[in-house]
Amino acid sequence: MAFGLDPRNAYTAYFISGENVPREGWVVRDGGFMAVTGDDGSGGMKLHGTWGGAAGKWVPAGSFVVFGDYNIRVAGPGNGNGNDKDVRKPIIIHYESAEPIIGNPYQAGILFQCRISHPEFGTGLAQGISIPKSTADGRTIANIRNVLTFPGLGFGAQ
Repeated sequence: MAFGLDPRNAYTAYFISGENVPREGWVVRDGGFMAVTGDDGSGGMKLHGTWGGAAGKWVPAGSFVVFGDYNIRVAGPGNGNGNDKDVRKPIIIHYESAEPIIGNPYQAGILFQCRISHPEFGTGLAQGISIPKSTADGRTIANIRNVLTFPGLGFGAQ
């Protein structure tokens, strides 16, 4: 199924090596597709392929994998009322789950690792955590912390 992160989550890039990111950061738009595992009668299902291999690995129902793109809006500093201007095209970074994302049965939230790629930066690793939080107005936000590294600490590290 398709998904997109709600902009009210305020997903923001505050630091990018070699970039002059303003203090208020750059907006990260995140969207893609996910596949959610069902239940084969065991409370989950066995996954094969690149991650699970020929023997397969079991995951609980509701585990999921994602693929999509981070679209980082590259804007100059604004005056706090939305009057900032794009200074160049967005930075587009593709991501794909490195392994299934499995919820924590004892606490709301997920840990994730994704393979990432960009034509200029190469391949790398995104890994992070998302623990939902409720706001004063009753909304639930994803509360994501994510670190992207190119290239050395990713899956292609020597």
